[in-house]
Amino acid sequence: MESKEPLPVTTSGGCLVRFYWLVIGNLLMLACLVLVAQGRGWTFSPVDLVFWANVALLVAMRYWDIRSWDGRTGKGEPASMADWKKYAFLLPVVAGVLWVGAHFIASLR
Repeated sequence: MESKEPLPVTTSGGCLVRFYWLVIGNLLMLACLVLVAQGRGWTFSPVDLVFWANVALLVAMRYWDIRSWDGRTGKGEPASMADWKKYAFLLPVVAGVLWVGAHFIASLR
């Protein structure tokens, strides 16, 4: 199988993918957590669905960035699949802890 040369991130697609997993997706996750914390305790809502869909999309975008767009770490160094595996494990764990915390805060209201 022939190895593909990564596309430079100077293209609009590469910039959008990287901007999503670095900024937009994290801001959306934060906004969802705030809405969950203002919700009705442990009741599952559409915001929860958006939150978890966004977490999955963040992992997918990170993968796409590394595989297709010459992905970089947050420090600008070349990223590897080992970086993605760490991200794909840690993000859902951290997101889960934050999500449970937001529901706990909502239950205290």
